[in-house]
Amino acid sequence: MVVLLETPGSLAWFLPSWGPSRVMYDGAFSPAFHATGELLVGVGWLAGLGVAGYLVLRPSAGSRA
Repeated sequence: MVVLLETPGSLAWFLPSWGPSRVMYDGAFSPAFHATGELLVGVGWLAGLGVAGYLVLRPSAGSRA
């Protein structure tokens, strides 16, 4: 049995899957879009992980000068 909690824990917004899952719930159960903040959290995580991946992989790629 799956139980959907109405209010997540106090630090749930910090998890990478919180924003996208709230956007999906809003899209599935609401006739209008109300998850702008959650969408921005998801985009922030995506941008942060992209920058981190770039910084980690940049030295191994070498430079073409």
